[in-house]
Amino acid sequence: MDRVNGDIMQDSNTAEMVFDIAQLLAFCSGSFTLDPGDVVLTGTPWGCGEFMSPPRSLQDGDIVATEVEGIGTIVSPVRDIVTAATVRLHPLPPPAHTLAASFPRLDDAGQAVARICRRHRPSMLELMDRATIRAVEELAPMDLDLEAEAMLFARSDAGRLEGAEEIAAIAAVCEDAGASIVVTTDDQGEGRALLAARRLAFAALERCGTTLLDDVAVPLPAIPPLLRGIQAIGHEHGVLIATFGHAGDGNMHPTVVYDSSDRSTVSRACGAFDAILAPASDLGGTVTGEHGVGLLKRGAAQAVLADTLELQRAIKRAFDPHGLLNPGKAHT
Repeated sequence: MDRVNGDIMQDSNTAEMVFDIAQLLAFCSGSFTLDPGDVVLTGTPWGCGEFMSPPRSLQDGDIVATEVEGIGTIVSPVRDIVTAATVRLHPLPPPAHTLAASFPRLDDAGQAVARICRRHRPSMLELMDRATIRAVEELAPMDLDLEAEAMLFARSDAGRLEGAEEIAAIAAVCEDAGASIVVTTDDQGEGRALLAARRLAFAALERCGTTLLDDVAVPLPAIPPLLRGIQAIGHEHGVLIATFGHAGDGNMHPTVVYDSSDRSTVSRACGAFDAILAPASDLGGTVTGEHGVGLLKRGAAQAVLADTLELQRAIKRAFDPHGLLNPGKAHT
C-alpha cells in the first residue's frame, strides 16, 4: 500500500482508488445479498464525474473497481456472470516515437529511469537486464549489445511534434546517464522493430528452461539495488534469474529459469523465488506489482500488509461471508 489513513487505499501500479471504508462495507453488505437470477447494475454512467478528483465513481465506492481489485477473491466465476458491459472507446493515439538505449552499467540505467520519470511521462518505459538481452539475442538475433548490463525502451504518444521533443529529451537523459548506444525513430515499422526485443523477453527465457515468473515493485530510485540484489540471489542459489519489466512504475519481473526434471534445481529455484521478495520489501516496495498474491506469495503478502490485513479481510467478508470464493487464496 502506498497510503492507508482509514479512508484511502492505493496499490503500486493501478489507478488510484479512493473509498470511504464504512460506506463501502455498508453498501457491499446491503447490496450483495442477491437471490439466484437477480441482476445488479454497477459502475458509473459515461461522462458522470469524470473530471472530478477523485472521479465520482470512486467517491461513491465503485463496485466494479472493487471486484476487479479483488483478484478473484470476491467474485465467483460460477455465481457471478457479466451479462453486459458498457465501455468507452478512445481514438487511436497519434503515431508513436520510439527509443532504445544500451547501458554498460545497470546503475546508470536506473539513474536514467529516475531522471526520465521526474521530467517526463512516456507511454512506455521498459527495462531488460543482461541475462534477458542475451536470451533474446539467442532466440532472435538482432545485433543487441551483449555486453550491456541493461537496455531501456521508451515510447511517446504525445503527438508528432510533442512526441519528437519528448523522445529527444529522453535520449539526452540516457546519454547523460552513460548510455553507450541510443537509437530513436518516428517510423512505425522501425519502432516495432526496436521494441521486438522487449516483447520477446519472456518467450526467450521460456526457451532456456522452466520458468518461475516473479512480480515485485519498488520505488524508481530502488531499481538498481533491487536488480543487484536479484543477481546476488541467483548466484547464492545457483540458478539463472533474468529480469525485465515496467521501469516506468518500478514493476519488475525477475524470472527464475531452471531444470524442472532435477529435484535439487527445483528446490533452489523455489528458494530463489521466495528470496526475491525480501529485497523488494526492504527497499520500500511490494511483493506483487500486478500479478496478484495467489498461493505462492500468501505468507509474504500477509507479512507486508499486516497493518491493513483485518481491513481487507472485512471487505472480503462483506462480499463472501461464507468463504466460498477462491478459498485459501490471498488474505484468507
